[in-house]
Amino acid sequence: MLQEFLKDVQSSLKSYNQGLAKQNMLVDIPWTMVDGELNIQRLIFRKDKSLYIVKEGEIQESKWEYLAAMDSLVVNVGGKKLLLNEVFADGNALIL
Repeated sequence: MLQEFLKDVQSSLKSYNQGLAKQNMLVDIPWTMVDGELNIQRLIFRKDKSLYIVKEGEIQESKWEYLAAMDSLVVNVGGKKLLLNEVFADGNALIL
């Protein structure tokens, strides 16, 4: 249901998108992530390209990289690299 809603508003959000190209927009801000199973996690992107993923008080340390050519983030999670495509970013909200 949430995924369908996001697909519906994706095109209208692009006109307001400030983009992740300003990577400092991400750094040292606690972002809330809701996954496909509605689990809530906190993400903290660090200047040294490390990433803290906090779920139920447990911290998993990871790495991240921004790919400007694809407007995407590469995030290492649990031994896997995930490519997260930017849909919307404005400093208050980030939809990947």
